[in-house]
Amino acid sequence: MRAASSASRKAAGRGAAAAARSVLPKAAAALAPVLLAACLVLLVAFLPAAGCTSAVADEGAGWGMEGLSDTERAIAAYLRDKGLDQLHVAAIMGNMYQESNCRPEVEQVPGGAGGIGLCQWGHGVDGGRGDAMAAWAASRGKEWSDLYVQLDWLWAEMTNEGPAANQTSWYFAFSGPLQMERFKAQTTVSGATEFWQLWIEAAGDARMEQRIAYANRYLAIFRAGSDAESLPAGSVEAVVAEAHKHLGLPYVWGGTTPAGFDCSGFVKWCFEQNGFDLLGARTAQQLYDVATPVAADEAVRGDIVCFTYGAPNAGESMGHIGIYLGDGTMIHSGGYPEMVQVSPTGPNGYYARFAAPAAAGEEDR
Repeated sequence: MRAASSASRKAAGRGAAAAARSVLPKAAAALAPVLLAACLVLLVAFLPAAGCTSAVADEGAGWGMEGLSDTERAIAAYLRDKGLDQLHVAAIMGNMYQESNCRPEVEQVPGGAGGIGLCQWGHGVDGGRGDAMAAWAASRGKEWSDLYVQLDWLWAEMTNEGPAANQTSWYFAFSGPLQMERFKAQTTVSGATEFWQLWIEAAGDARMEQRIAYANRYLAIFRAGSDAESLPAGSVEAVVAEAHKHLGLPYVWGGTTPAGFDCSGFVKWCFEQNGFDLLGARTAQQLYDVATPVAADEAVRGDIVCFTYGAPNAGESMGHIGIYLGDGTMIHSGGYPEMVQVSPTGPNGYYARFAAPAAAGEEDR
C-alpha cells in the first residue's frame, strides 16, 4: 500500500509540474504587454533626467503662440517648461530677436570670426563662448547650430543646470544661479529685458528700445492665449489683444478693416470692436479730440499716443496715432516697413484716453 501510495503521489507531482509548465508560458504571455508598458513608462520618465531635451513645442495651457515660427514656439516652450513666466520668456526672446531673429543657424560672419546662434555667442576668438559651445556640441556628436544644443547651453549659462552644466565658463558657472534670481525679480518688461541684455548679451550696440519693443510683442502674443477668450468686451486688454491679431498686416492708406489699415483706421477698429464709442471720429486728430489728454508720465497700457508729423489735413496737428502698450512702446500701423508692428514711442508723443464703455467700467482699465 505504501508503494502504491508513493507512486500515486509521484504521478500527482509529475502532473502538477506539467500543469505548472503549461500555465507558466501562458501567464508570461499575458504579463508581457503589462511589463512592456511599465518599462516604457519608466523609460519616458527617465529620459528628461538623463539630459534628453524634448523637441516637442506644444503651446501649453494659457500661452498664445499665434503668428510665431516653429522655432520661436520651440524656444518659448523650452523656457516655459523650465519654469519661467511669460514676462521673463518674452524678455529673453526680445533680446534673441534683436540678435538673430530667433534663428539658431545665424552667423555674423559666415565661416569666419563673429557671433553665432540665437545669442550671437563669440566664435573664432580667444575664449569665445561660441567656441566653447561648439566644442561641447561636437563632443555630443551635434552641430553648434542645433536649436536644443543652444538652448541647453544658454540654460547652463543662466543656472549651471542641465546637460551643459559645468561646461560653460567659470564666471557663468559661479554667477549664473545668483543672477538668475535677480533676473526673475524684475517685474517689468523693460527691466527684465535690459537686465538680461547686460547679463547675457553685453552687446556693444544694445539698441534697448528695439529689444523692449520685441519683448512687448512676444508678451502680448503669449498673453493673448491666456486672456483672449475671457477678456470682457470694453477692457483695454481686449483692445490690445485685438491689435496684436493684426501684427504684420500691410499698411493701406485710408484702410479701416483687416483687409488693410492706415494708422487711425487701425486704432478705430481695435477700440470699436470692443464696444468703445468713438463718436464718429476717423482721423488721428479726431480720435485725439474725442479722448481725454493725459500726461506722458501718467499714460497707461491701452491709452492712445499721437504724433504731430505727417498731419494729412489742413487745421489738424496730429498726423499719426497708435495704441500705447507701456514700457515706452506702442502698436500701430505704419513705420518701416509699413505694416502693423510694435515700435518705441520716442519722446514726442501726445497721450490720451478714451472713455470706457458703460458696461466695462473703470475697473477694467
